Amino acid sequence: MNQNTGNVPGTAEQNDFFGADTKLLDVNGDGRSELFAGAVGENRDGGVRAFPNPVDTPTATGSVGFGGGTLGTVKNGSSLGAGFTR
Repeated sequence: MNQNTGNVPGTAEQNDFFGADTKLLDVNGDGRSELFAGAVGENRDGGVRAFPNPVDTPTATGSVGFGGGTLGTVKNGSSLGAGFTR
């Protein structure tokens, strides 16, 4: 899976570093973990992609991406997605 995979937000670009850091978290309480993938170099500020956990098969359908431009609060060069709390 990369940023050129269908339904994955964004487009793969050199130095995005998509997936360099990942985290599995059950954020909706359904007992299944969702995948969060960092893209620390995305548009120089970084970004995070969130993928829902499907019941039957891996898919990027329903995934969302966010970064400095969508959050509006990320400082330039902040490296959003560089790490996740363990």
